[in-house]
Amino acid sequence: MAFFLRDWRHLQITISALLFLLAFTLFWCLPESPRWLLTKGRKKIAEKILRRTARINGTEFPEGLVEKVEIKKPPSTSARALLHAPNLMIKLLLIIVNWIVIDMAYYGIFLHAGNMSGNLYLNVLFYSLVEFPACALCFTIDRFGRKRPYIMCVVIGGLSCLSTLLVQYYASDELESTKYTKIALSVVGKLGVSAAYCILYIWSIEIFPTVIRNFCLGVGAVFAGVGSILSPIIVRDLKVESIGKDTLPLVIFGAMSIFGAICTIPLPETAKRDLPETIADAEKFPLGLKCTADDSEYQKPPLVDETTRV
Repeated sequence: MAFFLRDWRHLQITISALLFLLAFTLFWCLPESPRWLLTKGRKKIAEKILRRTARINGTEFPEGLVEKVEIKKPPSTSARALLHAPNLMIKLLLIIVNWIVIDMAYYGIFLHAGNMSGNLYLNVLFYSLVEFPACALCFTIDRFGRKRPYIMCVVIGGLSCLSTLLVQYYASDELESTKYTKIALSVVGKLGVSAAYCILYIWSIEIFPTVIRNFCLGVGAVFAGVGSILSPIIVRDLKVESIGKDTLPLVIFGAMSIFGAICTIPLPETAKRDLPETIADAEKFPLGLKCTADDSEYQKPPLVDETTRV
């Protein structure tokens, strides 16, 4: 779109109008949360959405299930309770590191398109097209878990960016293939980082208990902004004479991505597990080196009666 609309005002107006239409469409298409509807006593609408979900998933919706729901007031917990939960604090710090790294690399590689050889618009187009396979990779996390695909994507993206340093030193700058190789490696790096970005959102939500989940995700998003702030500084201001301007930012993003992947090793796998609802539950959700879920490590106690609780 920027290729055809060179004036930034026209471009901004066009993008804003399209996003407004999309938001208006989603307002009518996206269903409301059945859990929220049940807490508000709107059981008929909640049952309609749940029946539609069951039909799409190819399962049967039990008759009278909604009527058995018992509305319970969620326990109130202050964010200060994190200070008394060392297990959760470590998880939060590791997640913060990854938010900073992933945000820095994600936006930094986009900004770096202007430093690469070739056409700026084509470079941005390549970086944008890889978002589709990156998002498609998220559909594999129910089968392979969150931890293993995330580490794999970050490592692949990081190594691709770091490989541009080898091209810089061992390939001739006079060859056109050298420039295209660097662009290709940066595109692969963008693919890995974009896929990791999508997975990190889901993984971050599932690691923390319900009572402070929004707070922890918000803290991660705030620190992600630090990575966004650092990315233009790395792309435009950092210079090393022995490393070209089309290589240095990618090397930094690649090294930081590998560091972020290492920091995720102690984090628990959350796929196919009952997620913690209280801080006490989350403290039993152990740190570990495993990349697969073991339900014996953490499992919420079963309900005593048949009543479904919200």
